[in-house]
This record gives sequence, structure tokens and C-alpha cells, in this order.
Amino acid sequence: MMTGQIIGGEEPETAIKYQIAIMLAVFVATTLSVSLTIFITYRQGFDSYGVLKKDIFRKSRG
Repeated sequence: MMTGQIIGGEEPETAIKYQIAIMLAVFVATTLSVSLTIFITYRQGFDSYGVLKKDIFRKSRG
């Protein structure tokens, strides 16, 4: 995005601001996604004592 704006004639400072905004948006989305995934997985994978539930695994076919 930054390169396209600079080639298009935009000020470099403006292009840098947009690039920083995009990078922050990617960082926030990734952080929220990973945090939510860990939270959901922890609640489904462990009991109230913090012990791994064995019934969440499938039995092997072999």
C-alpha cells in the first residue's frame, strides 16, 4: 500500500501513516484471534482443576 501511494504521487508521510495503520490493524486482529482461540480451547480442553480432559481426543483407528 505504501509503495502504491508513493508511486501514485502521495506524500511519503501520508503513505507511512497509512502503512502504520494497516500494520496496527493486522497486529490487533492477530492478537484478538489468538487470544480468543486460546480462551475457547482452554475452557473446552481443561476441567475446573486445570486437568486435561481425555475425552476430547479421538481414539486411533489402528
